[in-house]
Amino acid sequence: MEYKIVSSLGELAAYGDMWARLHARCHGGVFSSYEWTIHQLSLAADTMVVIIEQSGEALFILPIKPAKLSKKIPVQIYEHACTHYTDYQEVLFDRLKADTVLSFFWSQTVKQFPVFTLKIDNLRSTPHSVLFRRSAKNHKVLLHGFKDTLLIDLKKDYATKKIFREIARRKKNLESEHHVKINMTEAISDESIRRLFQLNRSQYGVNPLNQPGLEGEKLNLFQSVSDFVMFSSLRVDGDLASAHLGFVVGAEFYYYVPVTDREYAKYGLGFILFSEILAYCKENGIEKINFLRGDEGYKYKWFNTVEKDSGALFADRRSSAFLMAAFEIWAFRN
Repeated sequence: MEYKIVSSLGELAAYGDMWARLHARCHGGVFSSYEWTIHQLSLAADTMVVIIEQSGEALFILPIKPAKLSKKIPVQIYEHACTHYTDYQEVLFDRLKADTVLSFFWSQTVKQFPVFTLKIDNLRSTPHSVLFRRSAKNHKVLLHGFKDTLLIDLKKDYATKKIFREIARRKKNLESEHHVKINMTEAISDESIRRLFQLNRSQYGVNPLNQPGLEGEKLNLFQSVSDFVMFSSLRVDGDLASAHLGFVVGAEFYYYVPVTDREYAKYGLGFILFSEILAYCKENGIEKINFLRGDEGYKYKWFNTVEKDSGALFADRRSSAFLMAAFEIWAFRN
């Protein structure tokens, strides 16, 4: 096996095909795809990707960048490089060779870096991530940032008949007063992306995802991961009044950016569109709807499953006793 650190986007392009093959073998999500990661790396300085390769195949991929742990503890660490617009920070490795590959990664990393403390903020609680945590023999793994992720398991009961009756009533009223067109899988365009983020800003204020003037960048990003993207729209009298941009990852649907024009608040367009998305998912073999981060109230009307997720700080045991204590305090407070 070969341990490589790739720090040039140009050089990384040569690994695109093997990255895609490892991603497929790992059943990776959109946030660990080659296209998503390349976009993330282009937004930050000093990024690098650790790749373990054998016989022309990638066995392990982890994008990282140097960072400070916090303002109060400004010690240099490394963190997962995908920090923009990203809900899960994944580590790709060949599951069939997990023990060998992960042992090799940590042993070589200790040799390559004088001290290597790694922070991953949104490591999903899966058998895959548990294997990665347990393999860090030379590090103390400190979990932090515990959160509940709400999901709908479509094989179980969810919501109530009363909610669906209310949605049907509002949809009927809407259709009696306006021309309504609903599309579950619309191709994204510059116009639709601009409208999506305009509505998102009106609901949630300006944030890194909807920042004005960067719609073209976001369009390029979402088009680059079009194999995952599902853009659903609800138009009222020709105007995009409610929409959702999400991702289909295997049998799971990531509920990512929902928006609604407040002008039509009395009709509950968000609920109408979401009920259509639910029906589409059930008809197309999707088993779970993942609401991702955020505790918006509407999620609590629908969820029937809770997933416990957290971040992980891999504190290098070669650090001083003082730093190890500081790491523990930081993890406890975060």
